[in-house]
Amino acid sequence: MVQAQREYGSWRIASETATGPKGSIRIPLKRSDASVLYEGWWPKRPQVTPEVILTGICLWDALWTLGFAPKSGSSARRSPALPRERDDAFKRIAQGERVMEIVVPTKLGTYHRFLIDWQVQKIRQLGQGRVL
Repeated sequence: MVQAQREYGSWRIASETATGPKGSIRIPLKRSDASVLYEGWWPKRPQVTPEVILTGICLWDALWTLGFAPKSGSSARRSPALPRERDDAFKRIAQGERVMEIVVPTKLGTYHRFLIDWQVQKIRQLGQGRVL
C-alpha cells in the first residue's frame, strides 16, 4: 500500500491511486512483480493485444545537476529531477543568478534501468510487436 502522498510533476500518487493533471485522470495502482514498485493501466489493462504501445521515459534524473555561482565559498547544485530543487533552480535563474555548470550523466541511472526493465517485461507480456 502506498503510504505517503507523493507528487511527480502534475501527477499525485496516494492511497494506491495515481491522479493526473487537475484530477482529470485516476489510475488504480497495484504492486508490481517487476523492478518498479507499482504499476497502473489507463484507461484499463487491455484484454487483447493492442496494435501499438506508446511508452517513454522521463529524462530528468537526480544525476543531472545545475551548478550556480558560489555565494559563500561553495557552489550550489540543484537537480532538476527533484521538484523543490527544480523550483529553486528556476527561481535562481529568474533572479539573474548564473548557471556555472550543467552536469549531464554519461550513462543511465538506476531509475532508468528499472523503468526500461519494467517496460520490456510488460511489452513481452502483451505480445506486442510495434512500440513507439
